[in-house]
Amino acid sequence: MIINWRVVPHRLLMILLGIAVVIAIASLLSEYLVTVMLAPEIGSIRADMLDLLSVNLEESLPTWYSSTLLVVAATLFLLIAVAKYREGNTYRHYWIGLVVLFIYLSMDEGAAIHEIASGPLHRTFNTSGFLTFGWQIAAVPILVVLGLIYLRFFWHLPTKTRNLLFLSAGIYAGGALVIEGFSAAIYDVQDISFTYLTVATLEEFAEIVGVSLVIYTLCDYIIRQGYRYQLFSEEEQVSSKVNKHARIPISLIIVCVVTVYVGLLAIAWQWGDDTPIDVVEVELPFYHSIDADLVANDVTVFELPEIFSVNSGLTREIAYDLLAYHEQVTIVALPSEEHSMFFAGAVLPFDNDILADLLHANGIVEFIIYETEVVRVFTASLDS
Repeated sequence: MIINWRVVPHRLLMILLGIAVVIAIASLLSEYLVTVMLAPEIGSIRADMLDLLSVNLEESLPTWYSSTLLVVAATLFLLIAVAKYREGNTYRHYWIGLVVLFIYLSMDEGAAIHEIASGPLHRTFNTSGFLTFGWQIAAVPILVVLGLIYLRFFWHLPTKTRNLLFLSAGIYAGGALVIEGFSAAIYDVQDISFTYLTVATLEEFAEIVGVSLVIYTLCDYIIRQGYRYQLFSEEEQVSSKVNKHARIPISLIIVCVVTVYVGLLAIAWQWGDDTPIDVVEVELPFYHSIDADLVANDVTVFELPEIFSVNSGLTREIAYDLLAYHEQVTIVALPSEEHSMFFAGAVLPFDNDILADLLHANGIVEFIIYETEVVRVFTASLDS
């Protein structure tokens, strides 16, 4: 028996757009629950499971889906490239170039490769506002050069294909560059907030829609060009019985996706509520008396169960990343408790003497305070 896979481009597009909407809504809901309603439970089972639905995290279902979409697009570009090479088409090398581009975009989506350049670019150009994340400084020139290189290629395409690819690129780049610029500006002022996550979700939604439209365009182009692909020899096809084409209703697919997402949300909420979390009642942190000042100055504070030192790769990398987005970073290492406290912001509302007094007042006598300049020295080697 031969199984024929019939791809109806407009039906496929409806499915992909439906999934994109479900992913975006579920992400917004999970972000709201985690950042607003479950703020005191960050790190709990419930919060971690809800994070699986966030489009703004690398280790999540939407990120996996986005990366998979890019692989599918790269595969379609490859199928077209193979046909163009057999035809001896003048533009065959351009199709291969698009295969490479989309494979890279898939890797970047899953591994956040472009974020590696963010820190150095941010520090070098002292970026803020729209360019807070820094990587756009390198991305825009690359995008312009690619556009100029491919302009002639796009112009030779059929009108419908050309227009759809331009629209797809506009939506994808608009999300990746323009909308992310707005989210960067919000992050520059508010750090991670629900407003920032909402705009970031819109950015990821635009990227998913852009790639979905690329997949639709390529499927439509393959059909219009009359290309046919088979995995096995024609002899096997002749000796086999061909089955009837099976059509799966679009609504059924969308309902399945919605059901899975609603199920995950329900499980996360209920299981997290019923599963006991080992909560240990602890004393207030040594800096609790200046909490209001920290909030007023938008100071980021977090604890890491490791001692900050020149030999600790993890703590140095965290300090390095903080310095990329904050003017001042002070670290308090507590050897007896085997952890470190990181304070990062534009202006820190304390000095070493105040910190020392706070630590002593809370009965902490063994500590090391690293000021911003010392932290810069400790992390300087990471620039290379």
